[in-house]
Amino acid sequence: MIKVCKNCKELERIIEHLNKKQHEFVIENCLDQCEICRDKYFLIKNEKLIIADNIEDLLKKL
Repeated sequence: MIKVCKNCKELERIIEHLNKKQHEFVIENCLDQCEICRDKYFLIKNEKLIIADNIEDLLKKL
């Protein structure tokens, strides 16, 4: 299961990619990663934090 913070950068683009690839995900109100959320792209997959400097790298890590 993938968790996405509703406050993350480029949320719509991430959601579009997850839907296209048929990943199961939820949008959380906050993932308590505010220090990361402001500067990087991130999500949580199977309780593991995935971080990238840009959205393309983040999506490749899925």
